[in-house]
Amino acid sequence: MSPRTKKETNDTGWLFTLLMAAFLLFLMPGIAAAERTGIKLTINESRRIAHVLKDANEGSDVAQYRLGMTFLEGKLVRRNRAQALMWLRTAAMHGHVRSMYVLAMLYGTGQHVTQDWAEAYKWIRILAEAGHRMAQFNLGMMLENGQGAAKDTDQAMKWIRLAATEGSPSAIHHLRALEEKNFREKMAHKASRDALVELAAKGDVASQYRLGQAYMTGQGVTKDEKKARNLILQAASAGYSEAQYAAAYFFSATSGSVEEAEEALKWTRKAAEQGHPLAAFNLGGMYEFAVAVERDWVQSGRWYVYAAGVGNANGIANLREMVNICSRFPERPECEGFTLRQIAEQSDAESLYRTGLSLKDGDGIDQNFVDAQFWLRYSAVRGHPGAQYEIGDIFESGLGAGRSRAQARYWYRRAAAQGNAWAAGRLRNLMDGADED
Repeated sequence: MSPRTKKETNDTGWLFTLLMAAFLLFLMPGIAAAERTGIKLTINESRRIAHVLKDANEGSDVAQYRLGMTFLEGKLVRRNRAQALMWLRTAAMHGHVRSMYVLAMLYGTGQHVTQDWAEAYKWIRILAEAGHRMAQFNLGMMLENGQGAAKDTDQAMKWIRLAATEGSPSAIHHLRALEEKNFREKMAHKASRDALVELAAKGDVASQYRLGQAYMTGQGVTKDEKKARNLILQAASAGYSEAQYAAAYFFSATSGSVEEAEEALKWTRKAAEQGHPLAAFNLGGMYEFAVAVERDWVQSGRWYVYAAGVGNANGIANLREMVNICSRFPERPECEGFTLRQIAEQSDAESLYRTGLSLKDGDGIDQNFVDAQFWLRYSAVRGHPGAQYEIGDIFESGLGAGRSRAQARYWYRRAAAQGNAWAAGRLRNLMDGADED
């Protein structure tokens, strides 16, 4: 492309000035409202909004999303729900993932809009079918409760299980609660109890574990803790992770008995190494608080990240607190060599990806885009295509970080090269323009 002439430059500047002036007149009521609350737009903010409007009108779905959120949040302009919904819906119809999800959440919760389950269901269904983990869980919940569509328990379980398979903490937690509820209902029927006893006698480890639970709590059978322990330990010895997790609680790790502590640690570790989310979290806690093991915050951090990866993100909050402690008291022995960077470098790419995704979506943990970017980046540099796509989305949408089209394109290209369809789609839709906006 040849350098622009002075006249071309002047014409472009005149057109932009006219566009910005028109846009500022369009936004004047909102600006006046902002000034009444003590918020004033800077020239750069006004220019940035004008750019967003220009890109949105030219078809950029990201700009449409940003404009919709600007009107929804009411920080730079007067809040205008009609304008917000119009722009978000326009972006969603162009396939913008975050716009679809925001619309679904708005209509599902009735926040800023009249609650409309059918509209929420429409957008959630599209995202779920495209593979969005949190949308799959929400679709399952809507089908379970008959919100937006006819109640369908089988389909609900299908979608919730799919989300759980992808490591969604919300889905995994809900499945466990459903399984406990179903088990209690099942144990109320003699035929079901007899079938469970028969399967356990034949060596079915899941049945041994469940029957042991029944004896432990007295559900449908006479309470018998000795029988319960024997059955659960039998299933644990056969390698059943749920039983191994339960077996750890038969032994006190804090009683002062070395033998008891070793048994508690053994079963916790066995279950954790098989990907049991609660056991992995507990093992992280044992290393954090020196329970049955020497205190080792690096090992603790690794297990907390792994736990988040297999569906229990609670340890991420513990990690934050550990970092805060070491920033205040770096002389503490456990802080030697302990940094989030070291934890990330020693964690596997899939766990890092799922940890970052939970933080990005607010799945089982408070949403935090800055923390999400930290974990996702370590996964992305190791070549995880899902993490590369999510990092690209963070940079393209400016979620918790400066917006950068160049960075978005870079990560989308890497993900697309590995066959990530969402990343390939974003590359096609990402408009040419300045690298920073």
